[in-house]
Amino acid sequence: MSMKILITGAGGFIGGFIVEEALSRGYETWAGVRKTTSREHLSDPAIRFIDFNYGNKKILTDQLLSHKREYGAWDYIVYNLGVTKCKNPDDFDRINYGFVKNFTEALVETEMVPKQFIMTSSLGAWGVGDEKNFTPIRP
Repeated sequence: MSMKILITGAGGFIGGFIVEEALSRGYETWAGVRKTTSREHLSDPAIRFIDFNYGNKKILTDQLLSHKREYGAWDYIVYNLGVTKCKNPDDFDRINYGFVKNFTEALVETEMVPKQFIMTSSLGAWGVGDEKNFTPIRP
């Protein structure tokens, strides 16, 4: 039986490469992407797609339970979802913190915690950068 992996943010630059690597290793590969995300670089017919509502924990929990009933849990999850630029600064916290919080809490509540959970991030996690003067970020 092959290992199952979920890669969130699979439609992005890094996510697409993680999907390719998972497929090359023979994993049953699930790509977490929005319905509106281009799948131009996710064309392998072995890829399974899933679209989660990360902003609503109740709906997200129901989606996970439905997936669990039909396919079981994932062995590995690579959480690669996030934003680096937003028009509204509050979206940084909502997406880069709120979404992962909802997702991890829903995984615990649905008893779908994988063997390994890898979270990637970006400098965007620090918040809105100084794109006018390009002042370095300091801790």
